[in-house]
Amino acid sequence: MVKVEVKPNVLQWVIKRMDNFDRLKDQLPNIDKWINQESQPTLKQLEKLAKMTAVPLGYFFSLIHQRRS
Repeated sequence: MVKVEVKPNVLQWVIKRMDNFDRLKDQLPNIDKWINQESQPTLKQLEKLAKMTAVPLGYFFSLIHQRRS
């Protein structure tokens, strides 16, 4: 099982894009732990999050997260 480090600010931005956060938590119950850096997602979980939120997988690996206006 490969764990992937993702910056909390990237996760928070992705979550804000999701209309139904409860559905997201149902599918990925550890997402709060990822945001709080208590745990990291596996690559499969990150792929699932990317698909659910329509965010390209590569975005999660960005070194710098810039907000677009």
